[in-house]
Amino acid sequence: MRNFLLPTLVSVVTTIALVTLMGSACTGQNPPGQLVTASQDAAKDFSGLGSDGKTHSLVSLTEGGRTLVLYFVKNGCGANPIAVPLFDKTSKSFLKSEKVNFVAVFNDDLETFKEFKKEYGVEFLGILDPNHEVIKAYGIKTSQGAVAIQDGKIVKSWKSYGQKSQTELGEFMAKANGSKFETDLSDAPKSESFG
Repeated sequence: MRNFLLPTLVSVVTTIALVTLMGSACTGQNPPGQLVTASQDAAKDFSGLGSDGKTHSLVSLTEGGRTLVLYFVKNGCGANPIAVPLFDKTSKSFLKSEKVNFVAVFNDDLETFKEFKKEYGVEFLGILDPNHEVIKAYGIKTSQGAVAIQDGKIVKSWKSYGQKSQTELGEFMAKANGSKFETDLSDAPKSESFG
């Protein structure tokens, strides 16, 4: 009986471990200490088609000293149903700001972004990155993260989503905007996750 149970137990544990690892590629828990990273690295220049049909670049999106927040989101990520509405909610009051630009870097084409935008009801601009040029330039390895750029430098990055990181992101944008962040994020996940 023992000889039968041991291989079965090993098989079950291995299967659980594989499912956990595969699932964490887009919906896993973020390790402690991975919430916010400060950096002074130079922001990488880029140019790409926007979901508005115009070409956008680092220069055009930061023109006039604007703070730029790039939100990296992967089409089909299992975390999208929770994370995308959260980023949309956090960014909504800054979408018409003259001091802050919030832009999604999307790993697919225009038609797919239109479907994504309709599915989630988002208003933010998307930079289409089907060849992952912007994603690679910024060293992004997971979905649902963001970087903030001021004066040509990456000043902060968020590697996860959840109540704490979204509040910090919102407060960061509000400070750059010269306003207060008053969005209610009480429905956001209490624990930090990454995509």
